[in-house]
Amino acid sequence: VVYGLTLLAGVAVAQRYPARALPLQSVRPFLSAAETAALLGLPPSADAAANNNKDNESVLYYRIADKAWCGAGSTACSNTRRYIIDHHHLRMAELEASGQGQYRLLRRGVYTDLVPQDEVAVGGQTHGALYPALYPLDADTAAVAVLAEENNYFSGGGSRYQVADFYTLPPPNAAPVPVGDYRNVPFFMDELYRACFSEQDYAKSPHCHEENSGLLRLSISAPGGGQQPYRWHLRWDETYWPGAVPKSQQRRYSTPWRPGLGFHPHAPR
Repeated sequence: VVYGLTLLAGVAVAQRYPARALPLQSVRPFLSAAETAALLGLPPSADAAANNNKDNESVLYYRIADKAWCGAGSTACSNTRRYIIDHHHLRMAELEASGQGQYRLLRRGVYTDLVPQDEVAVGGQTHGALYPALYPLDADTAAVAVLAEENNYFSGGGSRYQVADFYTLPPPNAAPVPVGDYRNVPFFMDELYRACFSEQDYAKSPHCHEENSGLLRLSISAPGGGQQPYRWHLRWDETYWPGAVPKSQQRRYSTPWRPGLGFHPHAPR
């Protein structure tokens, strides 16, 4: 028992991961700063403890929406999983709510040194992040997306790129394991460039920017009725809206992604 929390690793649980991506939704803090640090495997922060996590914006608390866990249209299902992500230290903890304010630690991942090292885009400043979602590999194992994010800002526009390496969310005290060759996966892109440069341009152009956006779509299927490892299906969707044309002329592209392709943010135009 640590800070009144029962930490039991490797305990069988009734709830198993469904064959679908599970986005996490933010909830209010449900643990103290000291309890949170213990569950994440971090020393308590004096500043966070004094404020009881109120000012610690890097630590967020989550649950999986019942609709995501149980499937659309389900009315008799609920899930008791809760999550903590420290976006500064790149750690995630998965908890099981066991009633009466008690939480059991099921899994904990430390991803501090696992941020993708490949060049993201054009050499801007890159930082790591964890995306708040789970991607089940089978009924008992899930993965998370460890992101390298690059932001570029300049006069007349800017860009943001994310690539992902996928790792398991392991039991406490175990190391995350890479998910096959799912490395350097294009995850998100947003580009905005000015396309009007004179008063006449601004007066006549239907669109004064060149915009390009893209995101990864990951769906999951369960062959053999879920008795075998799940299958992942990845697709990169991109929308390109050139300058000086109306929105009706924007172009959309959809490209399958498979391990080994690497980061290819721009579809053919």
